[in-house]
Amino acid sequence: MTVLRSSLLACVSLALLLPGGTGGSAMAMERDGEANLFRGGVVMELCRVGFDAAMAEAGKTPPAGMADWTCSCFLTEVRDGQSLAGAERHCRSLASRRYSL
Repeated sequence: MTVLRSSLLACVSLALLLPGGTGGSAMAMERDGEANLFRGGVVMELCRVGFDAAMAEAGKTPPAGMADWTCSCFLTEVRDGQSLAGAERHCRSLASRRYSL
């Protein structure tokens, strides 16, 4: 899982830094709408893969909507300047409380 997690964080980092990635300002994101939607979709999918792997490793079945909510939280936190690890910790904690896990 550590290798998977590291790989996913590296992919998310790269996707956020690519031109048109979701790492820019809100104004830049609006200006580059289609590219950002694509990059956001790629990053969101990478996050879901990581989320699913972590839940499977923990032997838990997540409630409906939890993956999307958690990954949206993660992307928002990173876009707002939080580190990848910090965003992951923060959103994991919020999701655990929100979904009573």
